[in-house]
Amino acid sequence: MTQEISLANAQALPSQQVSLDDIEPVTHSGRASLSRAPSLARFGRYDLLGRIAFGGMAEIFLAREVSETGRAGRHVVLKRVLPHVAEDEHFVEMFVDEARLAMHLNHPNICHVYAFGEESGSFYIAMEWVDGMPLSKLVRRARERGGVPIPIALRIVAMVAEALDYAHRASDSQGEPLGIVHRDVSPQNVMVSYDGPVKLLDFGIAKAASHSTRTEAGVVKGKFAYMSPQQCLGEPIDARADVFALGLCLYEILTGRNPFKRQTEFDTMRAIVYEDAPPLADAITSREPRIEIQRELEALIARAIAKKPEERFQSAGEMQMAIEQVLARSGTVVLAAKVGELMHDLFANEIKAGPQLDRRLSMPPPRATVPSGENEAMSSLPPGPNATQRIEVATPHDDERPSSIVPPRRRMLGALMIAAGLALFAVTGGVGAWVAYTMGAQGAHSEVVIPSVGAGPSAPAAPTTGAIYVDSTPSGAHIELEDRGDVGTTPMEIGLLSPGRYLVRLRADGHDDWERAIDLRAGDRAQLVAVLSANAPDLEEEEEEAAEPEPVARAVRPSRREREPAAPPGRVSINSRPWSKVYVGGRLLGTTPIGDVEVQSGSVRLRFVDRDGEEHVRSITVPPGGHAREFFDLRAQAE
Repeated sequence: MTQEISLANAQALPSQQVSLDDIEPVTHSGRASLSRAPSLARFGRYDLLGRIAFGGMAEIFLAREVSETGRAGRHVVLKRVLPHVAEDEHFVEMFVDEARLAMHLNHPNICHVYAFGEESGSFYIAMEWVDGMPLSKLVRRARERGGVPIPIALRIVAMVAEALDYAHRASDSQGEPLGIVHRDVSPQNVMVSYDGPVKLLDFGIAKAASHSTRTEAGVVKGKFAYMSPQQCLGEPIDARADVFALGLCLYEILTGRNPFKRQTEFDTMRAIVYEDAPPLADAITSREPRIEIQRELEALIARAIAKKPEERFQSAGEMQMAIEQVLARSGTVVLAAKVGELMHDLFANEIKAGPQLDRRLSMPPPRATVPSGENEAMSSLPPGPNATQRIEVATPHDDERPSSIVPPRRRMLGALMIAAGLALFAVTGGVGAWVAYTMGAQGAHSEVVIPSVGAGPSAPAAPTTGAIYVDSTPSGAHIELEDRGDVGTTPMEIGLLSPGRYLVRLRADGHDDWERAIDLRAGDRAQLVAVLSANAPDLEEEEEEAAEPEPVARAVRPSRREREPAAPPGRVSINSRPWSKVYVGGRLLGTTPIGDVEVQSGSVRLRFVDRDGEEHVRSITVPPGGHAREFFDLRAQAE
């Protein structure tokens, strides 16, 4: 008899638990083929069977590939990019590399991208149809039955680790390592097929080290609850960030909850950076009699989610090996087929009914809401009257490599990159996407408004000049602009400046001079805020002046600033709630979260300007040559 290893969630759960011995083998005789589903419309070489979801960037269809002879082929998920997205040059530049990256990856545990192109003026991407459920839904459904059995949880995570290890080690056509980091490993981006194989989705926000389009400084990408501490702080990351996220996934499968998930994104990231996860033994109830297995799991997860990257598994492959060793010592052999048996046990009704499809081809209302955080970025369409139908499905067994594509024109590539940036979708009503947005104080939904073609007034003429706003503490400092001399005193806005580089200098009696160079572009309104340092006299000078009542001639002594070497600078990583622009003096550090930026050491005055234009002043102490990290809750009482 196989040793039973099962699991109950830490929270109150029914006494009945799923165990390996309770799961019956599966037969496929009752599952009909999608090949009999009627086509709604032809789109290039694809028959559209129904729409799955609609979002701000694309609409998602279940489709059937049709050969040149008219013969029905494999089923695919077809993402058709909305026209307005292709006009966004920023997205075009950002996603060119992601398209190439998606075509590089070919692994049994990674969802395949088959093709992309343009058809009748619409851009599309075709990818593998995964007949199953996201891991997140598996975890929730299993909770009703006592949780996912430990060996099955380990097998699922081992398959994801294998996929990540492949992606991390992937090379280009010249054999050069791509240096890929997924950045968004989460239960929502892991598909568990009804037959058992596991597929990692959504390489849309992944980045390769060799990419020409770099991630912007201080931009956080991914689901907040699964970010590594380094991601939360906007610091550079490597493959070990994916190891951290995968460790959190394993913790969640075993306990039913993410150890760092809080009410808001800000509190979640603070917990990730500063707090420890509750011990696994406190969150898991298991009938596994060998306590050493639980201890091994505890040690495995603790290593995967270590705060410091050097203390984690150094590769996903190393983590996979550790999982296999725990499975081997448990005396239980679990293959993908056993995972499929659990899926059939938990989702029998869904398998019988098939996917829910919207059989209308008319466009939904032109306003779509994109949820923030870990919620799904494309919402399933609500069924209308006589609009939805269930279609029984059969899982395709297709591991073909992505087809070769003739490079399309630049505009089409940009749009398809955006499609690739959406999650690799499986028809469950959920899709993940790379979404760039500004978070509100409460982490509210960010709305994507789809503009009507030809609507609205014509664009105003582009500005040709800029302005610089200068303020100081204390105020009243004289402002000198290079080549213009003294132009006034602080606070003051200097307008109608031609684009170019300007050197701004402030002078005030009893204070050291302050200066900053700034590059001004047309339409910019730059802000410089300086805290002037008082130039107090030396004690020795005061004593000498007191002892010499009569003025005498003496050599001019250098100031303290000239005599004492400046302390070496330090670095800061800053996050805030709400998200804000951060200034040190007149220098804009960036928009929070900001990672690994050089500033002067000592007590540094930070000025935050939030999305409503409100200013907040905070201070941070930066050690010389060191690195200071801090979260600031700007809603708390100001300094």
